[in-house]
Amino acid sequence: MKYIEVEFTFDPEALDGEIVLAEIAELPFESFAEETGKILAYAQEEDFDKNVLKDFQWLKENSVEYKFNEINDVNWNEEWEKNFDPIEVSEKCIVRATFHNIEKKYEYDLLIDPKMSFGTGHHATTYLVLKNMFSFNFEGAQVLDMGTGTGVLAVLAIKLGADHALAIDNNEWAFDNAMDNIKLNNCEGKINVEIGESELIEGKTFDYILANINRNVILSDLPLYEKSLSKNGALLISGIMTHDVEHVMNKAKEVGLILESLEEKDNWNLFVFKK
Repeated sequence: MKYIEVEFTFDPEALDGEIVLAEIAELPFESFAEETGKILAYAQEEDFDKNVLKDFQWLKENSVEYKFNEINDVNWNEEWEKNFDPIEVSEKCIVRATFHNIEKKYEYDLLIDPKMSFGTGHHATTYLVLKNMFSFNFEGAQVLDMGTGTGVLAVLAIKLGADHALAIDNNEWAFDNAMDNIKLNNCEGKINVEIGESELIEGKTFDYILANINRNVILSDLPLYEKSLSKNGALLISGIMTHDVEHVMNKAKEVGLILESLEEKDNWNLFVFKK
């Protein structure tokens, strides 16, 4: 399988790397690696249209340059082993890969082999959702994990006592990865993974909706989330940068959602809404 690497470079004094990442994350890439003044983005060559970058005006407007590199036969698991350290959440939960040996015992031990998918807990958006999930009672709950990535949020929901979780992603690689991680955590039968978009939740109701995606998708899907949320349920939204908080607040108010809390980490924000 051949991958293409796109190297984005910019002036870190003039532009925050998190902002660049948030913008290019809306393009059809599977994974990213971030350095000071540079972001490496990866996609399968056969699935990536290089012309999409030519038409992406934001790059030109913000002086972000890019170049392409072809990659052959990369061992992605080996790459993750070099860069993926265990993540502790709320002192009682650890997110780790199968190759990590942990001496300390945690109440919740989540095994996540991320491969090329999002959701290891390293990024502030995933970490914020994981942390806030401990504030709710998931016992017997029906849960939606929208944009599941590695499946880590759905797995924790089941570990916290949820009866069932529906995990949705529009990426086939994420689907396969989530299925693998569900087996690693002995959650088969409790989590259904489906490939697609928000139309898959029409007509369904959930006690908790976990949506760690991006600004545009969230703004578009908020009306459906409100409709699919049970009366006493909670909607946890992440993936929103600080400069977009007001946009989400206004849209949420428009569809009848009430803000319960807002938390920021590294310029990323997590909202908790209720009806």
